[in-house]
Amino acid sequence: MPLSNLEYIPLRLIRRFVLSDRLLLRFGKLFPYYRTNHNQVDPSPLVDAYDSRLKSAGFEPRGTRILEIGVGRTNSTCYEIAARFDPSTTYALEPFVDFGATDDDRLLELVSKRNHQAKEAIANRVKRVRDLTSIPSGSVDLVLSSSVLEHVSDPDSLFKELHRVLSANGSMLHLVDYRDHFFKYPYHFLQFNKTTWNRWLNPGDLPVWRVYDHIEQISAAGFKVRVLDETRDDRAFGLVAERISKDYRRDDSRLLTMVASLFATKT
Repeated sequence: MPLSNLEYIPLRLIRRFVLSDRLLLRFGKLFPYYRTNHNQVDPSPLVDAYDSRLKSAGFEPRGTRILEIGVGRTNSTCYEIAARFDPSTTYALEPFVDFGATDDDRLLELVSKRNHQAKEAIANRVKRVRDLTSIPSGSVDLVLSSSVLEHVSDPDSLFKELHRVLSANGSMLHLVDYRDHFFKYPYHFLQFNKTTWNRWLNPGDLPVWRVYDHIEQISAAGFKVRVLDETRDDRAFGLVAERISKDYRRDDSRLLTMVASLFATKT
């Protein structure tokens, strides 16, 4: 057993059985090797990442109808999207996290000043929704997400619904973080079979999908998908390479993918 498991496994057990989502929201920054993501700082870097990858894919987002899924406590990225891309419609989907009005207003003010646009004009172009059923079929041209797909327990149903809401020529861009979210150990969760992981170590929102899973799931939902970019860490993988569970494709080079950008179009 790698010596690092003497640290990794107890921390995973604490995260699974002790830290509630509420406690993690308050104290997650103090928990070793865990990164919290509250969408409460500045949406600009994420929208920069969306913009650069859409350009590399040859997709022009300006003037389109956009849906971002998993926006978190605030609508800030959608405000930045509305200010920069001038979409005709901007949906902000968040089914789980409660809206943080104070943080939202602070970030709206930031976006307003940076883009020299009135707060009300930006806010009026963003509609926050809690589920996809409230979005009409064929009413979206572009779906965006960042660090969302790795947490979805039923991606087949999600991709089916995204196919429904997208227009005939609609596209999706998903930025996916496939690392173990104790980021010091990006591949350690691959040591455990899925039964053990889900019973003892899964914090509840980390199904351990790999990029090859999402490619197959997105394709099965009626999309043509391609990987725009991806990163890996051979040194970190080497720490657990001999202990990878048979539940994963140990001979697939994309088992090592840590972060990837997936672009998909309806077929």
